[in-house]
Amino acid sequence: MTVSSAFADQPAYFDAEAAMTAGSNMALVRGGGAAWSNPAGLHTSENNQFDLTVSAFVLRVRDFSRVFRAELPSGTYFPEAEEVTIQPIPSALVYERRLTKDVTAALAILVTAADTMDLTGDLQRTETFSNTPEPVELSARADISSQSQTYRIGPGVSWEISPRVRLGLSTFLVYSSFRDSSVLRLVAKSSAGTAEALGSSRRRISGFGGQMALGAQWELGGGVIAGTTLRTPVVGFGQTGSLSSETSVLSSAGSFPGEQVATTLRPDVPITAGLLSEPAQLVAGLAFKQPTWWLGAEVEVTPPLVRPELAIDEGPEANVRVGGRIWIADAYSLGLGAFTDRDASRSTFRTGEAVVDYYGGATGFEWRSRYSVNDGEETRPLVFSTTVALRYALGIGDLESLVFSPSAATLDEFRRVRPASERVYFHALTVQLGSSLAF
Repeated sequence: MTVSSAFADQPAYFDAEAAMTAGSNMALVRGGGAAWSNPAGLHTSENNQFDLTVSAFVLRVRDFSRVFRAELPSGTYFPEAEEVTIQPIPSALVYERRLTKDVTAALAILVTAADTMDLTGDLQRTETFSNTPEPVELSARADISSQSQTYRIGPGVSWEISPRVRLGLSTFLVYSSFRDSSVLRLVAKSSAGTAEALGSSRRRISGFGGQMALGAQWELGGGVIAGTTLRTPVVGFGQTGSLSSETSVLSSAGSFPGEQVATTLRPDVPITAGLLSEPAQLVAGLAFKQPTWWLGAEVEVTPPLVRPELAIDEGPEANVRVGGRIWIADAYSLGLGAFTDRDASRSTFRTGEAVVDYYGGATGFEWRSRYSVNDGEETRPLVFSTTVALRYALGIGDLESLVFSPSAATLDEFRRVRPASERVYFHALTVQLGSSLAF
């Protein structure tokens, strides 16, 4: 699957406590989000539990004004192309059932990546070139759009082998879809006629793969809890879709000198069956827990994965998360945390792609309501919990751009576009809602 490669800025968490504490709770996580963060934490003391986590919205502010640069005789110009998106993202739905005193099973549906981008930039100039006796009117337009989603669906199990040690395993079917298109159009006009240069590409890809996550939690004593999670690489099962690109440089009545060109390419979709399409991850953390509060810290390490044929070039990377939670009453608690979300990608492969490292923090508030339900045979507790969390991240990185720099008014110069790299700053704000029902 070429579309399942990991990207930084995953703005949603898969359990309410993680959303409150910037994902720093892996060592002591409980509930549905443990299916991803640490399957050992799926163990529950309730007979049944539903966990639902959603993002009320994700606000992304990304400056793409430098995705296209025109270096003309009169100066250098950038079209206005800032993107602001507000996108709701369903994050996680997990059902847990206690099979025995020591074993809990779960079924999880997770949205581990989701993003949309829609850019339009325009530039209009009147320029004078050395080979033309009169000014040339230039009109350029760039349109870039993309939409990607990755789902993980599968069962998990947690086994409490002793009061202090828990082990867990999750298996996932990974489904990814990716759609993007880009169009770059240039029109040059003079009294002699018109020239047009057009470049476009389109990708529509869907793929399947498989992955496992293994986790452990153990209480070392004195309130110290250790945890570790190993996520295997994603192994591709296959993918389908289409790829196409078109290029043309044409002029009317030979108004501009140079060779006229028109090409169309439709390459085959790369075969991914049996190939690794996402690297493994190892997470290790510690937490210090007291009756009314806890503090946690963890490190996530990603090894390199290079697959040029799948447009994957990821180097070794490490991220850290720290945070904590405090109960201000039996039913109310507050959380706070900080994180890094550095991009393991080392290369970009298309215009508009970026390698961006994110740094930020999160905070949240949870309240619980407890009831007693009598079904005629026994009285059982019914617990509702609701969480509201806020996350902000600042992204700093490099964007792959295009440079249009004609030195003369000819067809050969009009079709000469070269890639470049531009520094960018992105912002991401997430409001996340979590709800849990245990009975």
